[in-house]
Amino acid sequence: MTVTPAYDHLVLNDPEMMLATDFAALRTVPRITAIGTFTVTVDSPEQLMHLRTRLEAELAAKVQDYQKAISSPGYVLIEWTDTLNIYGELVDAMTAYGQERASGADHAEAKLLRRRILNAEGRGWFWGRFYSSAEPDGELGCTHRAHIAHALTRDEFETARQELWP
Repeated sequence: MTVTPAYDHLVLNDPEMMLATDFAALRTVPRITAIGTFTVTVDSPEQLMHLRTRLEAELAAKVQDYQKAISSPGYVLIEWTDTLNIYGELVDAMTAYGQERASGADHAEAKLLRRRILNAEGRGWFWGRFYSSAEPDGELGCTHRAHIAHALTRDEFETARQELWP
């Protein structure tokens, strides 16, 4: 989890907020600000967990049958706005573990990421690299299955890449 100190409170950047599974280290912090699709400031880790639980329940209620069938690894389309599509290359927990190890992380650090991803997958989240016309090189992140408009084949994903993420 990326945690940036800011005087008497911490700032958490989404998706780490949703993937975080261990809030014990945050118990001594008076205020926590989470920045992502929305920004929220809470007075305790418990309030953050309560908010996460409520938001995830709302997302889970929106999941359609076709979205329930999506799994990782795989490829997806997220129709973010009328003018911005996001293409996701979903990564399963073991692949993420291997990528972390290959990038220099030790076993404990990579295992922690794997555990966070498995925990998040159980709550409807997918980890991966996401591409768009605004972010053509992609960035690591997560998305909830409720946000996925379509599953894509590898060929469809590669066509979108060649067309610079239309």
